[in-house]
Amino acid sequence: ARRKLTPSNSPANRYKAKMNFELSLAMIAQMLFLFFNPVFTKDDRIFGDDYRFWSFGTKLPTYPVQCLVDVAVSCIWDKGKDCIEITTPQKQCEGGGILSFTYIGGDCSQSTTQSGSCEDFDTHISEIIEIACFTDDSNLSFFGEVSVGDLITVPESGTLSGVLTCDIFSSGKKKQTVYLDGDLYLKDIYGGLQIENCNDDDNDNNCLIPVEYAYTIKNIGESLMDVTSLERTIFIRRIINNITQEGEATSNLIELVKNNSLEVGENTIVTESGFIDVCAQGEYNTSVVVKGNSNVGIPCDALGKYEARTTAEDRHIDVLISCRDERGASCGELTAPALQCSERNDIDFVTFTYLGGGCYQSSNTHNQDCEDFNNGPSGTRVSRITCSGDSDIIFDKLVDVGELITVPSY
Repeated sequence: ARRKLTPSNSPANRYKAKMNFELSLAMIAQMLFLFFNPVFTKDDRIFGDDYRFWSFGTKLPTYPVQCLVDVAVSCIWDKGKDCIEITTPQKQCEGGGILSFTYIGGDCSQSTTQSGSCEDFDTHISEIIEIACFTDDSNLSFFGEVSVGDLITVPESGTLSGVLTCDIFSSGKKKQTVYLDGDLYLKDIYGGLQIENCNDDDNDNNCLIPVEYAYTIKNIGESLMDVTSLERTIFIRRIINNITQEGEATSNLIELVKNNSLEVGENTIVTESGFIDVCAQGEYNTSVVVKGNSNVGIPCDALGKYEARTTAEDRHIDVLISCRDERGASCGELTAPALQCSERNDIDFVTFTYLGGGCYQSSNTHNQDCEDFNNGPSGTRVSRITCSGDSDIIFDKLVDVGELITVPSY
């Protein structure tokens, strides 16, 4: 009997199946050969030594190792706290100990205090000057060369209630003498000297607080990284005695980086000292830019910032008010006089306050007549007042509301 040919057992399909089977055997043989005889080095493997996967005919693409760096900025003051926790000190100096000044240059006209005194001998002063300070017993407590902006410290200046005398010399000639006497306050200016510190043990009376900035650099990439640059910029703005001072400084601190080569996950810290003026309203902005290179030459960089602001309390205001009468007696000793005036013949003059306005506001014990004409005088404008006695004019003057007028007797 004949077999009925179907699509699955036709000669053509049987031939295709045979060819596919032989091709599959050939591919399996080739794969086994490549598996046990790799034609690529282990560096071409995707997953390392434990997994043998290769591309057939075309090498797989390789990807560059990433270079990533991070930098963090912190600010710590000498009590171990973050700089944002610094508080404004008490402004009045108490007790004895040291005094610190900033030499700001200038003459005596810029003094801001009534205590002590200042005397100029010559306003032409060179950039570098010499300062000599003496205590009230004439002992030399400080001598040195300074420039504008330098901080000088007078040790063992004695009790702050005593007198401290500082002479400023330029080119060998005395240019200025300041006398610090009486109550002293932080930020007071005596000629070319401004008080910054008046204590010897702690910072409770210190305007310029020493701080330490720390820059932490960390390799967060995938390979060894070399730190190539650490650029720091500090911007300071202060308002002192209603005068705004601004300054900016940029430096490359790469020489302070002790460990330039960082493994993956490793960090290094760079520190530098500075100060924050807590007696003046201001802002202190510190930023750093770190740059690095991976071990295959790929560069990377990062930016870190720290911002601190100070809001100083109002400075003290020295106000001395005294009140005395024309005889020199204290106002506190004044007594109220008798409200009734003397007999008419004993009166030499009468003094009035001109109130302005009409007769409706009259108030007296004699019920004397008062008559308004043309709606009466103004209560706000200048008026002309004429007084007469026995037909003689004894007073005639333009008078403003609130002004005292004195009418003599007649």
